[in-house]
Amino acid sequence: MHISGDQTITLKIYNSLTGRKDNFQPLNGNTVEMFTCGPSIYRIPHLGNYRTLLLADVLAEYLKYRGFSTIHALNFTDIEDKAIKEAESNNMAMLELVDYVADRTLNEMETIGVKPTYNPRSSKSIDAAVEIIEGLLNKGYAYWYKGNVYFRLERFAEYGKLAGIKKSEIPEQKKRFHRDTYPGNPRNIGDFILWHGYRKNDNVYWDTPIGRGRPSWNVQDSAMILKTMGSSIDIMCGGEDSLARHHDYNIAVMESYTDKKMARYWIHCSHLLAGGKKMSKSRDNIILLEDLLKNGYTPEEIRFFLIYGHYRQKLNFTYKNIDKSSEKLKSAHEMIRKIQAITENKGRQVHRTQKEDEIETAFIQMMDDDLNVGEGFDTIFRKLSQIRKSGYNISVREAGELIDSVQKIDQVLKIGLLDIRQ
Repeated sequence: MHISGDQTITLKIYNSLTGRKDNFQPLNGNTVEMFTCGPSIYRIPHLGNYRTLLLADVLAEYLKYRGFSTIHALNFTDIEDKAIKEAESNNMAMLELVDYVADRTLNEMETIGVKPTYNPRSSKSIDAAVEIIEGLLNKGYAYWYKGNVYFRLERFAEYGKLAGIKKSEIPEQKKRFHRDTYPGNPRNIGDFILWHGYRKNDNVYWDTPIGRGRPSWNVQDSAMILKTMGSSIDIMCGGEDSLARHHDYNIAVMESYTDKKMARYWIHCSHLLAGGKKMSKSRDNIILLEDLLKNGYTPEEIRFFLIYGHYRQKLNFTYKNIDKSSEKLKSAHEMIRKIQAITENKGRQVHRTQKEDEIETAFIQMMDDDLNVGEGFDTIFRKLSQIRKSGYNISVREAGELIDSVQKIDQVLKIGLLDIRQ
């Protein structure tokens, strides 16, 4: 366990809910439950999607490193308007399409080291979604309208607390949002849809206690959390696009149903840009993981590029930028290889101690400050560079302790520091 002697944790995380760095303290002792609002799998995720998933993975692994028992659920949204439309345009059944994308996404996640505890899917949580909708109807937070169910926004007094929406911004005249998402409009303030009632010729529906239809996107995360971990969790992760609207909808749904706080900490990852612009199909600047792998970048180099910049700052993808970060990683690999050789060439086992190396102490200090991965890595790099300048003039014991520390740190970063590709 990598917790200081007084058994306290000094981790501070920027909490979107409070607008400040908050001291991290889980709800239930040593156990941390976190949920990542994962990709909509109507298309293969692009590199920007993976930046968010890697933030969550680094956080989960760092919490384990710091001694917590961490449960991480990362979901796939596989029922929504966009998936239905995409399947129709490809003459496929929706579930056939999303199953294909899910398999490929899981393979890509494994390639770059994203390994959640659970991977719930919307289509496997219909019962929980219906349970929530029934509960909201019974409590007066939801109502039927023309075969659909909508959330009654004015009933939830704290709506907008995540995105900073004021009560005065809620329109007095009734306004309903019928679709799952409205691209380009960050704030849809009004009654949002919870249940798409069946319409003639619909191909995607379930027969349930509230009738035939399908749950909307805005109730699905709550359903998957309820089914996987219960009514309240420690951490909710996602991309900054979801902060306004979608995550405020999630809060309204879950907290109205359970009368409990949905999550204590809300963490949002900033955009990955391509050539200085947000990735989009219309701009033809989407970068896929397979594009970089085909161009010869290793999974470790890709992961390192995506986690090295601070998650709350926009990251600009260019081939020049990823080449620069890859060279830095290769330089670290080379220095570590030479330090490993010091331990291996002596022909005897290196004595290990339980004392934290200065590298670990500095790494923890940086990571405890809102997951500053870049500075955390640079503390390692600077120490390695000092050893290189000395002509690698260190003892076997010092080399062994340093390698032990690097090994522990790489369980968080997963950038192959001790599994070096020749």
